[in-house]
Amino acid sequence: MDQAIHEKRIDEHSVSSGAPVSVTIDYVDAQLTQLWRDVAEAAQAKGGLSAVTMAQVLNLVVRADSYSAANEYLADMNKITGSHPARVINVITDSSEEEMSVQAWASIFCQIPPAGGRQVCAEQISVAAAGTGVRQIPAAVIPLLLPELPVFLWWPKGSPFDDYLFRQLADSLNRVIVDSATFENPEGTLAKMSTRLKNDWPKMSCTDMNWSRVTRWRELTAQFFDGAALRSYLDRINRVQVRYALSRRGGPTNRAQALLYAGWLASRLGWQPIEPVYEVLRSDGNRPASARLNMISGDRRIVVELLPDDEQSDTPGDIIAVHLEVAGEVTNAGAEAVFEVTVSEEEQCAWTKIDLAGSESTKRTFQLDMPTRAMLLDGELEVFSHDRIYEEALALVGTFIRGISRKEPEGTRKIATGEPVSAGSQVTRKPPVVRRK
Repeated sequence: MDQAIHEKRIDEHSVSSGAPVSVTIDYVDAQLTQLWRDVAEAAQAKGGLSAVTMAQVLNLVVRADSYSAANEYLADMNKITGSHPARVINVITDSSEEEMSVQAWASIFCQIPPAGGRQVCAEQISVAAAGTGVRQIPAAVIPLLLPELPVFLWWPKGSPFDDYLFRQLADSLNRVIVDSATFENPEGTLAKMSTRLKNDWPKMSCTDMNWSRVTRWRELTAQFFDGAALRSYLDRINRVQVRYALSRRGGPTNRAQALLYAGWLASRLGWQPIEPVYEVLRSDGNRPASARLNMISGDRRIVVELLPDDEQSDTPGDIIAVHLEVAGEVTNAGAEAVFEVTVSEEEQCAWTKIDLAGSESTKRTFQLDMPTRAMLLDGELEVFSHDRIYEEALALVGTFIRGISRKEPEGTRKIATGEPVSAGSQVTRKPPVVRRK
């Protein structure tokens, strides 16, 4: 592929140093140094009113399966350059291309600062190959990683764990960001994901953009039980309903968000899965099948229903409502307490409702910022360590889908107990910073 074609496919309007410059892998650093000088000189030519700073706090490798996808991901990264300046390495393998050995293009993107502020820039390297040349990519990418800085891999589409590129890069990674909303086989992948991460890549942390999408549901659920007056109901919940939207683009049912929410509740409250753990129920007309999870806490049985809704979303499986119920002691007397959360993406707000037997309903409305992909990425790049709460929830999701192993001795399966419901806090550490002036 010649440079002219590449310039059409990589959006030159988002790059401060001009169109990406074709360069051999061995000379990428030298070319970036020259581009940095060009950016600095351009700032000086404008009177030096806006200082320019090149600051990298991490390496970000991004997997793109086409040039158009690479453009979309670059646009997302450009929006967060000011908060997460990085060396971005865009790995592109386009199946429409014929045989092509590894080629690279270098550029610099600078975020426009407020008046009088510093112009923060990030390095962007595109590495592309096709056919058998794809196998050369890991050897080209690894030397480009800045030493002593954490290495993130963003895999925006599909599951990475059986991909050649991922497996070759895995030993160089500190953290991988996936999105189970894009998995071709969501439940099959989630069923094995926790075990594979622990066994094959124990030092590498992992997160899921769907887990971040569930954060607002965890926070709104936790708010119900922050006060002592309602805390006792938390330990008596015996029915949960999670409603989720279908994809506007069609395709298979994706219950990943609903499962992660159920895994979070179960891991925080010590609910133990019992057989049959996961039941798929008959569909109602043209609607996809519902699912039911069966658990127990002491002698109390808990049923969690995962229900598809008529509402549609751009993200397959977006949760749209949750319902937590405490049954009354008298049969057929109705629920003693009901806690509900409903979100409207169109109105960008959420409603919470509490119904207690013998009391009037309590309703509250919250304004919400619906997260874009760039916002989700921005949040994921804040975390540099393992997220224990996510990992415990994911482990339970695997148990939901696989069922309880009959070969496993009783008591060997570790499930957190006795912890209050909490949205959880993610542990971060301050990374080293590489600066160039």
